[in-house]
Amino acid sequence: MIAFVWEIYQMPFFVSGNLEPYEQTIRCGIASLGDGLILPAAYSLAAINGGRAWFRRGAKIPYAIFFGFGLVVAIAVEIIATSLPSDSLLSWRYSALMPRDPLT
Repeated sequence: MIAFVWEIYQMPFFVSGNLEPYEQTIRCGIASLGDGLILPAAYSLAAINGGRAWFRRGAKIPYAIFFGFGLVVAIAVEIIATSLPSDSLLSWRYSALMPRDPLT
């Protein structure tokens, strides 16, 4: 639910186009499910190296795996979603309110 609330609050940063409110909600739900799948995948990859309680041990490599995987997936999802046709259910476009970093 936290991911869903996060996605809803981000809506002003995206162009909704001709989407109805329920369609916007569906897109936020899909994004939330994606977030919910990325976190356990990142945790599992880190656990392969650091064991199930890797976050308690403070070892640097599992933390790097966890955050690195999340970063790579987030970048890949952004590239793919903004490259799909705008009417695709898994695509989005940024509004003028979205802060942009010229390096990224």
